[in-house]
Amino acid sequence: MEGTISHAEHRTMPRSSDRQKEWSTITRNPPQRGGRMSLPLVHSRVTALGLVLAIAILSARADTSHDDIATRNLRQASFDDLMFHASRYATTPEKRKMKDLARAELKKRGARSLHYLVSHSWIRNIWFTVYAREMVDYLPSDQGVPVLLELLDAPRPEVRKTAAFLLGFYHVPEYAERLLPLLEDKDVAGAAIRTLGKWQAESALSRITVFLEDDNERRRILAVNALGDIASPKAIPSLLRMLDDPACTVRRAAVRALVKIGRPAERPALRELDRSRGRKRREVIRVLAYLRSRRAVPRLLRLLSSADCATAADAARALAMIQPSRFVARKKAVLARCGKCPCLTLVAAGFPPLEQRD
Repeated sequence: MEGTISHAEHRTMPRSSDRQKEWSTITRNPPQRGGRMSLPLVHSRVTALGLVLAIAILSARADTSHDDIATRNLRQASFDDLMFHASRYATTPEKRKMKDLARAELKKRGARSLHYLVSHSWIRNIWFTVYAREMVDYLPSDQGVPVLLELLDAPRPEVRKTAAFLLGFYHVPEYAERLLPLLEDKDVAGAAIRTLGKWQAESALSRITVFLEDDNERRRILAVNALGDIASPKAIPSLLRMLDDPACTVRRAAVRALVKIGRPAERPALRELDRSRGRKRREVIRVLAYLRSRRAVPRLLRLLSSADCATAADAARALAMIQPSRFVARKKAVLARCGKCPCLTLVAAGFPPLEQRD
């Protein structure tokens, strides 16, 4: 029967007294030097398990002790020492642990850390800017903003630029007047434009519009983005003009800004569609498509027969966004007229989703 021991098996099993005799024999007669001590299997397993547990416990205690010592040392460390650990290339578990502890200590020091990081952002070490950005997310405005406002007057342009840029992550438009003078500082103007836009500072509208004529493409993009953020109808004529900028990046930024302003931009865009040509007309079509302008449908239907194949394709793409049923009804006519023209690829693809920015 299963689970029972036969009489024969019972006789062959070692009795408790036999096991005790075996163990006492081993302890009384240990093996000679160089010999091997053989233990019963059960004792070997217990001994090995105990050894593993002991090593694990000692390792855990050592790690905890090391962390405690490291934390105490970092509390007394200078900012330079903290940044040494926080910005180094951590190639071992110990270095990675120190990196995390140093970053945690930087956060604990709050506004003092933000001041240190921004005031050293002129150093060519990206970690100063990365950790400064983290501190802005961590600190409330009543702690972070005073530090950044103070550093707007720093002697180094890189520090002023970083401070002006980081202010844009706080919504404190009451300090817009502090940034207006920085628009005259060619090293800091871009960051100031961006932050004034984030603050929707309409008082800076005319000052920002000047940068639409700047030779620097990046500054023109920043100015267009800022006007879109401010979203004032007063900026519409200037933004429509930027739809003919030689740089496609500026043109697309202008499309995005006009769409952000919304319905007030619709009628001016319709008027611009009638009088514009070439690439500008195509950008105006894009604006009307993203605005889902039903008023533009008759004009777009007429443009399907435009001599400019690309314009006709864009008109078809716009109709597909505004009134898909109208586009389907005219699709065969477009296909018959264009044959194997490359513009059909555009028609099939449609307009992509409106690009987003940070």
